[in-house]
Order: sequence, then C-alpha cells, then structure tokens
Amino acid sequence: MIQFPIHSYKNNVIYTHEMQAWAYYRVHVNTVGVNEQEAENNLVDLLQRLAWQMAAFEEIDYKIVLIPVDIDKRMESLQQQYEGRYAETGKYYAERAKGCSGFQRKHD
Repeated sequence: MIQFPIHSYKNNVIYTHEMQAWAYYRVHVNTVGVNEQEAENNLVDLLQRLAWQMAAFEEIDYKIVLIPVDIDKRMESLQQQYEGRYAETGKYYAERAKGCSGFQRKHD
C-alpha cells in the first residue's frame, strides 16, 4: 500500500512523514505588456527581492506562469466600455487591434 505523502498541515505549511516542512505562497499577479520596459524592470526587481528574502531557506522553487491573452475577447470587452464623444474612435481602433495583434490567425 502506498502511503499518503502528507503527515499533517497547518495553514500553508505541509509536513511530510519525515517531518520536512513545505510552505506554499502565491504572489499577486503581475501583467507586463510587450513594450513596457519599466514594468518589466519593476517585476524583475520584485522577484530579486523575493529571492533575497527567501535565501535563508534550503531550497526555493518559484515559477513565472505566462497567461495567454485572447486579444479578440479583450478588445470586445473594451469596445463595450467606450462611451461618449470618442466611443466610435475607440471601437474603430480596438477592432483594428484585433486584426493586427502580430499573430497569424487560423480561420475555421
């Protein structure tokens, strides 16, 4: 019979049968645009500070998970938010952005 790997847990700390402690933290989501160099630099600085703070621990494993963005869906959502004098202009450029996202589209 295979033994369940977790002996116990409390809050975000898991204890194995060998009494090793594993802690998991989720860092808030950061979105960095393609040409946002300052935002990218800020994210790198944040991750470097995080790594420095965690350096006292034996082992650290952190990952950056890229989340794909559906440009068409995002632009459609934005188009519904436009109001007033420049609504048509905003809708026009949002529609253009959908066609010029830089990726080759496959049409069914």
